[in-house]
Amino acid sequence: MSAADAAAVAVTLWSPTDAVTAVAISGAESSWTLTAAGDRPNEFDPVVYAELLPWTCPPYTSNAPTSIGPWQVNLSNRGVLPYTNNCANMQWLMASWSNSAQAAHALWQRDGFQPWATYTDGRYRNFLAQAQAAVNAALAVSPPPPPTGGGSTPGQIIARRPSLLFVVLGLLGAAGIVVIGEGEVRR
Repeated sequence: MSAADAAAVAVTLWSPTDAVTAVAISGAESSWTLTAAGDRPNEFDPVVYAELLPWTCPPYTSNAPTSIGPWQVNLSNRGVLPYTNNCANMQWLMASWSNSAQAAHALWQRDGFQPWATYTDGRYRNFLAQAQAAVNAALAVSPPPPPTGGGSTPGQIIARRPSLLFVVLGLLGAAGIVVIGEGEVRR
C-alpha cells in the first residue's frame, strides 16, 4: 500500500489542497494500509461505546477494532457508513480504497478534519511531502473535481443537467424575454 493508492481516490473527492491533507492523514493514521484496524472499544469510555461492547467480527473473536481502513473511520460515526451492522461496515471499509475514502469524505463534510487525532495533534504533517507528491501524480492522471462552492471560472461547466426551468429561462433570455418575478415578463 502507498500514498498513491490514497491519492488516486482522494483527488476524486477533495479539492487538491484538501486531498493532500486527507492523504497525509491516511499516512499518519494507517501508513496507507487498506486493511488497518485500530482502536478497541475497551480503550474508550464504555458509556459512549456501549453499542459496540462486546462485539466480534471475524477474524476478531473479542474486542474487535472500531477504527477501520486507511483513514481509520470509527464505526461509531453513524451517517457516514452504509450499514447499521458494525461487522458489515468494517468489511465494507476494508474492501476498497474507494469505500474508505467515501466514508472519510462524508465525515470530513460533516466535521472537517477535526475527527482525526493525527490532524488535531499535527502528526499528519510528517506525511505531507509524500502526500503532496502522490496527489501531484494522481492529478496528472485524473483532473481535479469541480469546485463545491466559491464560484467558477468563465467557460467552466458548473452544471451538467439543467432543470427544465433553467432551459426555459435560457430560451426566453435568448429571445430577449426576461422573467422579472412571479407572473411578470418583460421584453
